[in-house]
Amino acid sequence: MIRLLEHTLSGAFRLVSVNDEDPPPYAILSHTWTEGQEVTYHDLVEGTGEDKSGYEKIRFCGRQAAADGLRHFWVDTCCINKSAGVELSTAINSMFRWYQRASKCYVYLTDVVVPDEVADAETFPITWAEAFRRSRWFTRGWTLQELLAPPCVEFFSKNGMLLGSRISLEQEIHEITKIAREALRGRSLDEFSIMERTGWAAQRTTKLKEDKIYCLLGIFGVFLPPLYGEGEAYATLRLRREIETRLGGWGTAGPLDLSDMLSEAMKRIQAATTIDTGCSVTPSSGNEPFVEEENQSPENCREQEWQNHTSERCKMCCQLLQQNIPPQVLLENPVILYDGFGQRFAFNLNWVTSLNVRQTLEYPLNYPIY
Repeated sequence: MIRLLEHTLSGAFRLVSVNDEDPPPYAILSHTWTEGQEVTYHDLVEGTGEDKSGYEKIRFCGRQAAADGLRHFWVDTCCINKSAGVELSTAINSMFRWYQRASKCYVYLTDVVVPDEVADAETFPITWAEAFRRSRWFTRGWTLQELLAPPCVEFFSKNGMLLGSRISLEQEIHEITKIAREALRGRSLDEFSIMERTGWAAQRTTKLKEDKIYCLLGIFGVFLPPLYGEGEAYATLRLRREIETRLGGWGTAGPLDLSDMLSEAMKRIQAATTIDTGCSVTPSSGNEPFVEEENQSPENCREQEWQNHTSERCKMCCQLLQQNIPPQVLLENPVILYDGFGQRFAFNLNWVTSLNVRQTLEYPLNYPIY
């Protein structure tokens, strides 16, 4: 069952419950919450809440849905009775599917305003592009699935101006989120690695710490009853177990936070990859200091030998990067490698001396290249 808002003949709207396996065509809203200003399910039932700033979002969604020929629309703040535990749990596990089945998703950006004198915002992105890049919407955990699940996503300013779609704004969204273009174009998320999908959410935040994990359920195609109060670590452990059940053998037992989750995924990918230099790859625990082995500098080895070391390390670092591991993950989760000469060294972007490789992989060029 899904609860939708339906336009009435009088021009108002009301809550209706429909079968979520065969719902009527509907639009869906994506937005960020403002504490104390969102219209709740109980507000609509009791006929209150019109004085809240969040009511304008509902009006906007209704107007836009009507303009697109859709009689029904869905807004999370008021279409879910969050005081009912079973309903909330069902909604969290169904959310990805609800966004996926929506005819259109409207992203309402309250921190992006187009000047009144601009009649066509799509034609003049210079008036809002910087605010778009800084929008809080791109930093929130739940908006990740709201970006990827719907077949059609359109972005609107606070004053209701159309900024563009996920298609027309693909380059900007890719640069902001680092999400693969193929994912933005609708490719099945199952075709992306566990590590890559986790990386998309690594810098996103949620109000409740458990939601940092629950917002990933649809991204991984798993179901998990929410247990608020369990904490992020144990929510992560349960998520990993579900992924292991669905995809097979992903992690070891033990409560881990999201950064450890990234490290574990990275280890699995590395273990399944053969690097033709004959090296071994050992992710560091991050606790022990790294100590260079002997003969690690030009002063302690012949010039040609040192050049061989440098070439070998560059090659290995490039191969590691080409496993689609975001460089930020490698920097935050130290990896120790052994080159073909038996020398131990830590992964470092400075070893990647090929500018072409880094441009091809679309890495930020604010890292020094030696």
